[in-house]
Amino acid sequence: MVALYLALATFTGAFVLVAFLYWRSVQRLKRYSGIANAEAYQAKCEADAQAAVAQREALLTEIAAAAEQLTAYKTRVAQYQQLLGRFQSVAELQQRIERDTARVNQLAQVIGGLEQVAQLNLHLQRLDAGIAQKQAELDSFSHAIGTARSVAEIAARATYYENYLAQLKADVEAVEEAKALQEFGFYRPRYNFDTSEHYQRRLDQVRDQQKRMLSQKTACTCTTEWTVDGSKAEGKKMVDQQIKLMLRAFNGECDAAVSKARYNNVVSLENRLRRSFDQISKLGEAKRIFLSREYLDLKLQELHLAYEYQLKKEEEKEEQRAIRERMREEQKVAKEIEKACEAAEREEAVKARALEQARQELAAREGQNTARLEELVNRLENELREAIERKAKAIARAQLTRSGHVYVLSNIGAFGEGVYKIGMSRRLEPLERVAELGSASVPFPFDVHAMIYSEDAPSLEAELHRRFADRRVNLVNMRREFFRVTLDEIRAAVAECFGHVTFVTVPEAAEYRETLALLKERERPASHLQIA
Repeated sequence: MVALYLALATFTGAFVLVAFLYWRSVQRLKRYSGIANAEAYQAKCEADAQAAVAQREALLTEIAAAAEQLTAYKTRVAQYQQLLGRFQSVAELQQRIERDTARVNQLAQVIGGLEQVAQLNLHLQRLDAGIAQKQAELDSFSHAIGTARSVAEIAARATYYENYLAQLKADVEAVEEAKALQEFGFYRPRYNFDTSEHYQRRLDQVRDQQKRMLSQKTACTCTTEWTVDGSKAEGKKMVDQQIKLMLRAFNGECDAAVSKARYNNVVSLENRLRRSFDQISKLGEAKRIFLSREYLDLKLQELHLAYEYQLKKEEEKEEQRAIRERMREEQKVAKEIEKACEAAEREEAVKARALEQARQELAAREGQNTARLEELVNRLENELREAIERKAKAIARAQLTRSGHVYVLSNIGAFGEGVYKIGMSRRLEPLERVAELGSASVPFPFDVHAMIYSEDAPSLEAELHRRFADRRVNLVNMRREFFRVTLDEIRAAVAECFGHVTFVTVPEAAEYRETLALLKERERPASHLQIA
């Protein structure tokens, strides 16, 4: 304020000085009688006016600076007033000063133990981390309590979230269990019925028992008689609605579990049904309404039966496919044997006619040089005998329905080293069956290590499969006759079950080895380019 008053006084003085000079100049003009004196006086007045204007501008500059300083003073005064306005008395201000002083002393003690700036920064970082953690906990707590208005509501929400967390943990355990089952095990059947029709009948019985419990209203019961507004009818209506909702929820969970049952999730689905049973039962605790344990057992039986029913149907389909394949194989064998018999009969007839003609010609040339004819007759007799033997073998092969060849094959290009297929074929030419196995379904043809003829080929094959049952590549589908064994082990088993048989120890694998050679040939130009 003092600066403002000083500036105003300076401006007033300047204005009075200009007015005074103007008045004095007017008075002086009256004393000049000539024009020259007037012009000189005018020039002097103009100079004086310019000086006065310059002085005025300087004064205006000083006034502006004084105004800025005054504004700054006003701002600081306002800040002080705002700070002091929180305190109603000097005593309060003094108490605040004392508290701040004590806090400063406390911080000084804490910081005093930190001799280096790095230690101080580390301490501050720990404090910031603690603050962030507390803030996160506070946010989580705020989100958890939501719009709760009382301690009872907060406790209810806490109980709900505890139950929800327990459910999530159970789900995680179920997922881990399903993963473990998928990697290391499988579902173990509980019923082991012979046919799918048996499973279907048992499944129908279980579902009929469920319907009976629903119709008799024993699947879900209420242990208390309720009244609504003093009316038992309204109370019964309320209970019936609650029972209907609980049964609908539980049946929906069960139907979904039955429809999604697979080999790697049956156990987890069973646990899921048990958890659903417990959770839905808790919904009715307040009204003393509970699901029946017997109803839960029926639903679990339905889950197991439905799953095993699907498995049995797949097994039966697989058996039907195997039977059809075996019938086709037997038809091929029968056609081959029939063709062999017909060929042997034709060959026998041709050889018999040729032998008869040779004998007649030999008899006609009696006493002449007949050595050549005798040699021809002997050769034809031997050929006729061999044709008769082939015919007899073909007929015997047709009568021996269990005769055939047990083969040992490998395919290192498709399956690698140490994997062998042990199978059986009843064809007269078993190599045709080997060629069929090496069709477009595998990248390379199979190599034959042994082809063993046996009059009871199925028994020999079954015995070899039994000995290497724990070495199967596929432990689920028994029609996949691949085993992870060594050739020495197979040879020892064959020698013990059948007798000593010659084995080809090193597979030819011609196409596979030629493929490897071509791949190496392709890599050579690239290596030359890199060297260049």
